[in-house]
Amino acid sequence: MLLDKNQKIQNYKNLAKLIKGVATQCMGELQLNKKWNSQDREQMINAVCGVIGKQFIAREVEDPTRVSWGENLENILNQSRTENVCYDFKIGLHNLQGDTSFNTKLVLKIVKTLTAMANSHAGENYVILGVADNKESAEKHDEKYSSNPIKYDSFYITGIGSEAKEYHKNIDSYFQKIQQTLDEAPIDESTERIIQRNVNCFKYHDKDFIVMKIIRESKPMKYDGQYFVRKTANTDSSPVDDIFEFSQEFTAQTERYPYN
Repeated sequence: MLLDKNQKIQNYKNLAKLIKGVATQCMGELQLNKKWNSQDREQMINAVCGVIGKQFIAREVEDPTRVSWGENLENILNQSRTENVCYDFKIGLHNLQGDTSFNTKLVLKIVKTLTAMANSHAGENYVILGVADNKESAEKHDEKYSSNPIKYDSFYITGIGSEAKEYHKNIDSYFQKIQQTLDEAPIDESTERIIQRNVNCFKYHDKDFIVMKIIRESKPMKYDGQYFVRKTANTDSSPVDDIFEFSQEFTAQTERYPYN
């Protein structure tokens, strides 16, 4: 399913639950006192795939109705603890205290982060708006908006619906403001188009959240005329100084990635 069908796992925890006991359920032929053949093997594979198949989705799906983004968000949160180079989370685009105007600088910082992610990781990379990574921020958000954040593991899904309503009347206007701000980013037109077409709004229970996704292209992405990379959970504040070494590493990593 991963290799032949070029699919990916939608939610690892749910997949693990489905795998539990799968040998007993689907591989009874292995327990019989007989030599099993290729037909038996094929039947067992089909049976297992039938059980776990709903936790696999196509790697590139443009229609959001085909993807359970509730489960997808949970999977991203689970993976971010060990693969933090390709995930980042923001509670929103308006400060909870002080100057609460739309934070244009934060949007531009997110664009820089996305280009650095693409330069550092050959697979899918995400910045999610509407998620607090600590309890203190979630409590401040709840105090300001009465948002009742949803706890998932050590994260709190606050959503961006409250600030969208407070400052932009609705989510559509909020979304449009993000797209307009992306026009101001110091990136080339190709990179801008890639980022803009991969900004989408989804729901987790009753919370609206925004996904900004980027996948590495055939060449590195520049921000403000320079290349940046991401180290662990942070974008390196200094641009790449050895372009030749960076280009070699970029090319080698891209060639190793099996799903391009």
